[in-house]
Amino acid sequence: MKTTELKIKLDGRTFRGQVPCTVSKKRPELGPLIHIDDLEVFEGKIAQRIFAEKLRGPQSFRLCRKFCAMSMQAVADLLQVDRRTVQRWESEESPVPPWAMLLVAKMADERSKGRAVMRKWLQELADEEERPTEIDLDVA
Repeated sequence: MKTTELKIKLDGRTFRGQVPCTVSKKRPELGPLIHIDDLEVFEGKIAQRIFAEKLRGPQSFRLCRKFCAMSMQAVADLLQVDRRTVQRWESEESPVPPWAMLLVAKMADERSKGRAVMRKWLQELADEEERPTEIDLDVA
């Protein structure tokens, strides 16, 4: 199987890996062609490392958000912040808070593994349904 090295630079860090590719017989001048699924696997591996290494930064935040296929508004709704706040984080006008980076990186890490526990939990938390005012506890 033929592979090519992909590199992505985020927040001063370079992520690189070998990705399967093909070369067009009709148009070899296009160079290596990478299937969209293989590119998604590559980005998923980056998301996993961002979460595992506790990396932070606006570009890492943006990659994780986009890997989760979420708009700025969708992330803002889940994190219960204004959309402009997310925009300021990604444009480096203000630093991404550690708690926001952790949550978005965790969602991306889970998506790369075919899960969505954190995203579902945040959606439930952001849901405006009324919460109970009286809760009975069994403490015996």
